[in-house]
Amino acid sequence: MSDLRLDGVSAGYGSQLVLTDATLTAPSGSLTCVLGPSGCGKTTMLRVIAGFEPARTGTIKIGDRVVDGDGHRVAPERRRVGYVAQEGALFPHLTVTDNIGFALARSSRRDRLARQQSVDEMLTLVGLVDLADRFPHQLSGGQQQRVAVARALASQPDIVLLDEPFASLDASLRARLREDIRAVLRAAAVTTVLVTHDRSEALSLADQIAVIREGRIVQTGTPRDVYTRPADAGVARFVGDGNLIDATIADGWADTVLGRIAVDPSSPVTSGLAQVVVRPEQVSLDRVEAPVGPATPAVPLGRVTRVEYYGHDARIEIDVDHGSGPARIVTRTDGESAPAEASQVGVRVAGPVWALRPNS
Repeated sequence: MSDLRLDGVSAGYGSQLVLTDATLTAPSGSLTCVLGPSGCGKTTMLRVIAGFEPARTGTIKIGDRVVDGDGHRVAPERRRVGYVAQEGALFPHLTVTDNIGFALARSSRRDRLARQQSVDEMLTLVGLVDLADRFPHQLSGGQQQRVAVARALASQPDIVLLDEPFASLDASLRARLREDIRAVLRAAAVTTVLVTHDRSEALSLADQIAVIREGRIVQTGTPRDVYTRPADAGVARFVGDGNLIDATIADGWADTVLGRIAVDPSSPVTSGLAQVVVRPEQVSLDRVEAPVGPATPAVPLGRVTRVEYYGHDARIEIDVDHGSGPARIVTRTDGESAPAEASQVGVRVAGPVWALRPNS
């Protein structure tokens, strides 16, 4: 196994930089998800790691080998990198067996035997032994992606790169396949970098997430850290439904439109003006059976403006009036207990919350 290290890597096309000063370490055997919106530089990062595009600045190391930088650039075929494109890019005229074995040596009988053994191991690993003689058009989308992963692993690369491998699949298949592929990659014990715009995919799959925005990596950490301790408001919104609420902090507490909430003491802001990140799962609702009079209630009140029902749960949008206009709050409840639109609810928040600098 080898780790992967990018140090100050920039890359682009023509005069335009697409990736700027990217620094990232993917530990040996880990799965790193590079998470960001379309057009932010994710695929360019993979192409530079694979050697399809040159790094303009910085260095890329795989294990102890510099593969790009310091005046030295290793050809793609010599980097020991497996690459899985978004659509799999299988050869349509080759069977599953021949697709997987394409990159393996076949010059002698001994080589052919070793090649077939490697292919058989990959077929077993991805659970496609019974489909070895089929052609790509005879496979489902998920099966094609399994073949693409097996082909990338067959030559025993140091690094595997996956470019949004589940994006073209339907939601139910995508969820099943990503868990299967994760198990395959773990069994192979190979260092993997996967790029995606799907936050649930990144949070559920990754050992480490690198959030990229406009060509720059803005935060790297475990899924839990990136979700609960976002570097700025942009990350907070992108990795989940982050309610960003103005607050004044003193003595470990934030005074907000939702009342007084405990603040995580390791937050970037521990006093003065701030924005606090309130995740939907921190918000609970109280039903209000009758309109509340002018007296200030013990629990802040809001009006339900939107209910998105998903069966197992529901996404609720609530406007909480705080004098200068409503603050929009998002929460989730189980589907059975979702309040009706236009109903009045009490809004409670369970802390602690993460506090950021205003307008970060």
